[in-house]
Amino acid sequence: MNLTKYPFAIAIISILFLTTGCQTNNVKPVEDVNLISLNYVAADHLIAAAASDLSTSHPILTTSFANIDDLKSSSTFGRITGEQVGSRFSQNGYSVVEMKVRNSVFIKEQSGEFILSRELKTLSTLHDAQAVLVGTYAVGSASVYVTAKLIATKDNIVIASYDYILPMGPDTKALLRK
Repeated sequence: MNLTKYPFAIAIISILFLTTGCQTNNVKPVEDVNLISLNYVAADHLIAAAASDLSTSHPILTTSFANIDDLKSSSTFGRITGEQVGSRFSQNGYSVVEMKVRNSVFIKEQSGEFILSRELKTLSTLHDAQAVLVGTYAVGSASVYVTAKLIATKDNIVIASYDYILPMGPDTKALLRK
């Protein structure tokens, strides 16, 4: 086959070859999102969904968000996520009990606070708490999947939940390693 008869085809093939090669070199690194903003949005959704079930006169207990693959472990990511979601509740006028200063919560060093189910009734009575904020996260190859829930302390019923996803940028990766 004489390719000199098809200069247009040669030009198209050359352009496709060159642009395909360039595309593989232009891969942009994943950028972090504003974790505080995402966590505040999650809290705002929980507050809106549970508005008729929550009172500002009774406290809400907060915990670290746990790794879904090992519910007794967390990371800096899980601890800061629980802190920020709880902080947003406080900013909206809810009384939030700081669990890290309590002796009645299972606190594993470098993991965070986890409320054991048998302790929930005792803690809710002790603090007159109406709900507990809990959460989990799952680490994917390029994203972190987060679930936040408000659970009624009187009957362990989920009164509100919110799921969200964030890209695995360099800050997120660092928070997950610790």
